[in-house]
Amino acid sequence: MVLGAISLSGPADFRPWVSGSHGAYDLAMVSDTFDLDAFSINPTEYPTEAALISLGSPITHVDAKDPYFLLIHGTADDAVPYTDAQAMQAALTGASVPSTLITHQGGGHEYVAMNDTAAPMDS
Repeated sequence: MVLGAISLSGPADFRPWVSGSHGAYDLAMVSDTFDLDAFSINPTEYPTEAALISLGSPITHVDAKDPYFLLIHGTADDAVPYTDAQAMQAALTGASVPSTLITHQGGGHEYVAMNDTAAPMDS
């Protein structure tokens, strides 16, 4: 039984990366991370890269039965946009899943310091 989940600057939704709305991110960077054989995914079930990207997006699997989530993310993350954490918390809240988003103002992707600049937002 999983009692909780923690995401430290983790991606929640790869779909905007496909559409280009995350700026410098591109489909090739994301799709290279998915190994169909490693995950036993039948390519006929997901005939397009966009369908596969959706399958790999944690936000598309949010469910009311999910455990508590702790999301920690820096606002200056240049690898995974802070908006991913905000969107994930909104999805969790919409599914009535308890969560806390700890925001590190000015924090990047590599390290989020836990100090007096971190501001928790509970849902």
